Amino acid sequence: MGNCFGEPAEVEAKDSWLDEKTKIGAGAHLRDDYKVLGGSIGYGRVATVRQGVEKRTGRKVAIKACSKKVLSTRPARISKVSEIHALQKIFEGHAHTNKVVELYATYEDAIYFYIVMELCSGGDLFQNLATRDVFLEQDAAYIIQQLLLAIQHCHAHRVVHRDLKPENILFVNDHSFDIKLVDFGSAAIVDDSTVLRDFMATPFYAAPEVWERHYGPECDIWSIGAILYVLVGGLPPALTRQTAHKNPTWVDLQAGKVTGLPEHISPELRDLLTQLVEPDPEKRVTASAALQHRWIRGEGQQNARNLEGSIRNIRAYQKIRQFQKAAVVLLSVTVDSDQMTLLANKIRQLKGSSGDLTELELEALVADVGLKEQASQLVALRVRMLGTDESDAFLSFDAADFLEILECRQLAAQQRRSRGRKGSGRRAAQTLDRIDELSVAGPRISFDESGDGRAHMSRLGSKGRSWHHLDTLGSLERIADGDEVEDEQSSSPIMLSRAKTSSPLAKVLKAGGEKLSPKKRKQKLDRLVTVHGPGLYAALMRSGEADGMRTHSSKE
Repeated sequence: MGNCFGEPAEVEAKDSWLDEKTKIGAGAHLRDDYKVLGGSIGYGRVATVRQGVEKRTGRKVAIKACSKKVLSTRPARISKVSEIHALQKIFEGHAHTNKVVELYATYEDAIYFYIVMELCSGGDLFQNLATRDVFLEQDAAYIIQQLLLAIQHCHAHRVVHRDLKPENILFVNDHSFDIKLVDFGSAAIVDDSTVLRDFMATPFYAAPEVWERHYGPECDIWSIGAILYVLVGGLPPALTRQTAHKNPTWVDLQAGKVTGLPEHISPELRDLLTQLVEPDPEKRVTASAALQHRWIRGEGQQNARNLEGSIRNIRAYQKIRQFQKAAVVLLSVTVDSDQMTLLANKIRQLKGSSGDLTELELEALVADVGLKEQASQLVALRVRMLGTDESDAFLSFDAADFLEILECRQLAAQQRRSRGRKGSGRRAAQTLDRIDELSVAGPRISFDESGDGRAHMSRLGSKGRSWHHLDTLGSLERIADGDEVEDEQSSSPIMLSRAKTSSPLAKVLKAGGEKLSPKKRKQKLDRLVTVHGPGLYAALMRSGEADGMRTHSSKE
């Protein structure tokens, strides 16, 4: 992402997204009030989020930068502005809740729209829990209690979130269970007579009345029930609007039936869950009543057994999320516009812009339009990230959503390419930051294959996969090197920080200057790559440092 850092492009009044009510911040431009730090902490369809520091106070913040061109459609523009309106409404009259992410400032220039918010560094619900080895009912109760408090406050200020899901629940840090509710882009401000009709939710977490396009604030409560279902061991199936009715888990939950959970969960938990997913919104428990439930208050019997099944399922789901994000980035940056149009048409012919697009179908379609290299890269990427025995339960994309994300990300990539780059400029350490983001926004998670069920930094190149195999995945690292990473001379306020001598690559290059035997040198490089991932390996390949390592490994 980039605009003139020294002198941001001025926005004309007719193109302004902000008015007197939604423009928040002392300075005219983002750079007047905030310093943007290197390293992305998240990204989605239309935005990239990076950490920043308020110049006046030193407070750390999260800065969401949205491309106006990508958000050029009126609904997308309204969504981002409505997010500001909703957060302003929630904190109206200095009302305070420490369970909803706080909005600090908004800015815009001719190219970008910026939202400055409270920083949450612990990752989303799935990302965070996937790193834990112990998760108890009392932990789940604390998370749901905070979520109920957040929604109670929102509803008291007539704001309906409409898209509650684990990805929109962030942990304040990585060592506690304190959370914040985020992403109010789908939120609606209502009154007593408002009837909402837009389908804004993620299918698995959408209440029955949302599917009927006739709903109100009660839909948020049902979504909390679906989140609790997943937290205590239910597997969130891959759903689309067109195929959800075929999934028995979803059908049962929509009917208020709680099935498929471990037998050892407490009766109190089952009772609250049943009240939360009550199909009739008029009979459904309110946030206030749920907060008084015995399970939430810790007065009932909370099973002390570790919810191992929940952690196992979340880790499996998280691996699929990592793969899907990486697959989208791979295609969006390596495929030109003509090929992208051809691929999109093939997907529409097969799926009619709806339904499930399986990973195997995607690989076949990519090869069918002549992108054999990308098809091979997708296969290698799937094997590398998921293995060959992964369940097919999650290996599908919503065709319409996939096309939308793909086209948005390709547009962003085209914008970057059209600006051109002077000189090589990019630093390998920037690639490392980007690979962390590609793997998944938030804490980096790697999954050990030792069978102990714990999250570890797995040893790359183990289980018969040599360093030579990683060369087939070089495209992913090359994508990372070019995707949303500006060259050294870029003036973007969201650019990644320049590499420092303490960077992992600098350490490797220094190690390369030492007089080590080939075996010891490889061992040293292995340790670094084990910690920093395949992005470091790709950087080493570009520098020539990995040659000995790869040769040595290929002989093993």
